[in-house]
Amino acid sequence: MPVSLKLYANLSALTPENAAVYPVSPGDTVGAIMKAIGIPAAEAVSIVRNGCAAELDTPVLDGDRIAFVPPVGGG
Repeated sequence: MPVSLKLYANLSALTPENAAVYPVSPGDTVGAIMKAIGIPAAEAVSIVRNGCAAELDTPVLDGDRIAFVPPVGGG
């Protein structure tokens, strides 16, 4: 069952080639995807699933759109 992944800013370098149809298994979580694509656990990121905030233990479902967004600084 595929999901769609989008990684922003400095995380974009970790975007897998199959991000548009990234395969997941039933029971997988957002945290499992982060680990699989190499986003360090200590990295502070905002996670968005289908337009809503998500946590590491949020389960993923077929067709979900998942985005990983690092903190943004500026002034």
